[in-house]
Amino acid sequence: MKSLLLWPVLVGLPLAAQSDLFQQAIMNTIKSSSQPTLLVFEQDANPLAPSFRKLLQDEGISDLGLRLSVVPQVVRGPSASGDPSISLRRLFALGPSIRWVVVDSKEQVLFAGSSLPDANEFAQQLATKGVQSPLSILRQFLKTHPDHLDARVELLHLQLKNADKRTRELLDIEPEPVAQNPLSRAIGNVASPAGEMPGNSFTAVMNVRTAPGQTATLNFTPSGGASADAPKPKPIPADKVLDTVADLTIWSGYAESLDRLFVADDWIAVGLVFERSDYPIEVCSPLLKGLYRRKIGQVEAALEIAPGDSRLWSIWIRMADVVGGRSILAVVERLAQQPGNDFSSWPEDVRKKLVTDARNTSKWNFLAEHLWSVYERASKTNVSYSAESTAPGFNQNEALRRMMDSIYTDQWENVIEPLLEALIRMNDEGRADVILDTLKGRGETHVQRAMGLANRCDRPDLALRWGIFVTEKEAEA
Repeated sequence: MKSLLLWPVLVGLPLAAQSDLFQQAIMNTIKSSSQPTLLVFEQDANPLAPSFRKLLQDEGISDLGLRLSVVPQVVRGPSASGDPSISLRRLFALGPSIRWVVVDSKEQVLFAGSSLPDANEFAQQLATKGVQSPLSILRQFLKTHPDHLDARVELLHLQLKNADKRTRELLDIEPEPVAQNPLSRAIGNVASPAGEMPGNSFTAVMNVRTAPGQTATLNFTPSGGASADAPKPKPIPADKVLDTVADLTIWSGYAESLDRLFVADDWIAVGLVFERSDYPIEVCSPLLKGLYRRKIGQVEAALEIAPGDSRLWSIWIRMADVVGGRSILAVVERLAQQPGNDFSSWPEDVRKKLVTDARNTSKWNFLAEHLWSVYERASKTNVSYSAESTAPGFNQNEALRRMMDSIYTDQWENVIEPLLEALIRMNDEGRADVILDTLKGRGETHVQRAMGLANRCDRPDLALRWGIFVTEKEAEA
């Protein structure tokens, strides 16, 4: 696929340079892939690339993970000296009639052809050359090592990835955009371990301490995960459901592997984690809905023991999203009653799910009290920093301002906005005004956001009163 993106960049270069750079890009693709690369020499009069893309989705081939690189036909003037296929054909000793070739990472030609092959024939040729999918390799390994937990978990993730891909192709569902880390940080000389995510951003802000004279930086990204202009995932239509045959064909392997992990409680031992998804593809599988419905109780039992475990919550949230009709509020309220459960340090995904639940059920009390306690803790931290800044020898740096600003900027959507909304819905104007007073010190943009929220909550009187601050600012200007 890279070749299709690269060619427009090269067209402004001399023909010889174009050919050399294109060949280099293709070879980098071939060498960097753990699986073979399918190289297709395209012709405008008889294109093969679309048919090969379809062939690579065949049940017996899609698991193999072949890379497809398309070499476009480029003819300029009376000669074809600028056609990149010439040097590639010469490199792999291919005749002019060859339209495609399969090459391994060692640059060895496995087999080639002049027309579109039959799917079964193509799969047979790959098998003859010893090409195996990661799934096949793992299955073979587990035949002799059936209790190897790491291999079983890796198999489970590959099966989910494969079933996700096949389901989306069969039901014509767009792939979900790749999520980005919701929070990244680097503080002084101390950096978070690779892949580590703080339980919530307020905790990250409050636990930061900068030594006198030390330069600190704190980099926040919006809590929604992706940047503001990143593509948003689309809901999966309710009618996108697999029939029984397709469901069993696509999902039975994953269901069997997951069920086995749960039967022996191995899923806890290996620290099983489910990737976050706004619209998990398992909703299309009646088989998975039934399995998740049976297993979610085990997850809740585990949460009784470790309510702050983000891995357990990742499983519960995904299962609940697939099954439907599960209230996270009921689970959280029960867990929060247990002694020693400090809900303020629980994963941020739990808070996001609570906000969704509150908006659907209009039950705001628990969320309001929880967010208010977090807000108060952050405010006290701000006061303590201010006190420290007056101490002899203390050097308050730019990082402090950025840390506190992040609370009101990056965390608006997931903390400040739902807290204000909860207070407005509960007619708790006193505490809402306290928050607004703080927002006033952060600029009129935040006040305008609060006014918009008040209007959406059918409280134009609040919006009018809060708008006085903006009016006064405009008058001063």
